Amino acid sequence: MVTDGSRLFTIVAALLWVALVAAPLLVSIAMNSLMSGAPLVGVALWLALLRVARWLSPISRADALLQRGAFADALEMCERSLSVSGSGAWVGSRRLAWLNRRFSALLGLGRYDEALTAAVDAMEASPDPETIATLALALLRLNRYESAIAAAREASALTHGRSVRAN
Repeated sequence: MVTDGSRLFTIVAALLWVALVAAPLLVSIAMNSLMSGAPLVGVALWLALLRVARWLSPISRADALLQRGAFADALEMCERSLSVSGSGAWVGSRRLAWLNRRFSALLGLGRYDEALTAAVDAMEASPDPETIATLALALLRLNRYESAIAAAREASALTHGRSVRAN
């Protein structure tokens, strides 16, 4: 089960930043000493930890599965993540990210009716231009051209510039 641990991650990240970056830098300034490069080492460790955290994130793992064409595995991961309820449930933009990946997995599997349902779920979570464009893509795959064109035009009209996905 993949739960939303972003609150815990934020707290741990803030504490690590203080320990690795801020504290060595402040001590270095207070002592008027370079401390053998400790502040620079702290910054390097901080950047390395951020890279590892990004690599370990559930969303990144789902993206990797989608890029490799492992759509069934990505869909299973999305379904498990979206089925979580209670305090560990994905909400807001993080839930939308899972909904969009579920859409992509279903599209990759050729399950276009279910992909349309996933696009509608994403629309309920956030009717932004990119989500509307996702809906247009699902409609296009189902050969519902008039509806797809109308959705793409709406997505394009809602952006100041042009929506890449709507085009």
